[in-house]
Amino acid sequence: MLKNLLCSFIFHTLIVILSIILIFIVISNKLYPGPLISIPFSIIVTFIYIFLGYKMNLNRNISLDLLSISVPSVIGSILFFDIFFSEGFSFTTQITEQLSGFWLSVHLYNLPFRIAFLHIDYLLTNNSIIKGSLNLPIIFLITIQFPSLFMWIGLEIKRFKYYKTSKNY
Repeated sequence: MLKNLLCSFIFHTLIVILSIILIFIVISNKLYPGPLISIPFSIIVTFIYIFLGYKMNLNRNISLDLLSISVPSVIGSILFFDIFFSEGFSFTTQITEQLSGFWLSVHLYNLPFRIAFLHIDYLLTNNSIIKGSLNLPIIFLITIQFPSLFMWIGLEIKRFKYYKTSKNY
């Protein structure tokens, strides 16, 4: 379990660092990192998280599996709630450009998924009813859970395959 805790944090940190490097490469080449780049990138990262979860060690039960890869979500949630409570936000406060500086650490910590949400929100801005709806703190909190969720899905795929093959013998 301790190995999974450490690996999940290291894997998440490496993916965030690679995401930052990729964004700097795209921006330095004067390419706009629009939805055609960011959304497929987030989908690829999702499959990477699932694959990394698949490669981790199984525990005795599902709840221990979930606990063993929860470090990225716990750290992200602590970061989120620190900013959330210290600045007095509410879950329905839209994060404008003036307020985005407060949330920079949350954006960076969850960069692989956050850039896709920002571009989806940009594409939806023509509809005034849902304009900015993906730029709410509650959406930030939900996306912070994605890395651990996808690693857990990978672990459960591994569990399913393990039990499927062990019953055939």
